[in-house]
Amino acid sequence: MEKSKVVAFIKSKVIFIRYCLVGALATALETGLYMLFYEVMGIPNVISVFVAWFLTVLFAFLTNKYFVYRTPGRKDILKELLSFFSCRIGTGVFNLLWMFITVDLLSLWPLLMKLLSALVVGIINYLVGKMMIFKKK
Repeated sequence: MEKSKVVAFIKSKVIFIRYCLVGALATALETGLYMLFYEVMGIPNVISVFVAWFLTVLFAFLTNKYFVYRTPGRKDILKELLSFFSCRIGTGVFNLLWMFITVDLLSLWPLLMKLLSALVVGIINYLVGKMMIFKKK
């Protein structure tokens, strides 16, 4: 493949590439916060999952708005924030149930379960964000 085709391909995938970078940061943040709360501070699993999720959704909203999708202005920020949170509630509930079942009920390794959940949630959140929240007007 010649250089110009490679550059054109990368440019066509720039939003996805930025999303993956931000997603990796969000996953690291959520996993780190979860492990800090659950493993280090001894906060119960479900509470640790919820607080880590909430803080990470705030981070994800800001980074998706200004870095990934680059939607301008602050005019619609409250509407976007509410849409973002309402769409993330579904994956947040999945994450909470997954962690409750796998960690609290089945006693599986919390870090691995968190990472598996993050993979599924990341894919769903990308599709929802691209199609519903930060769509170009």
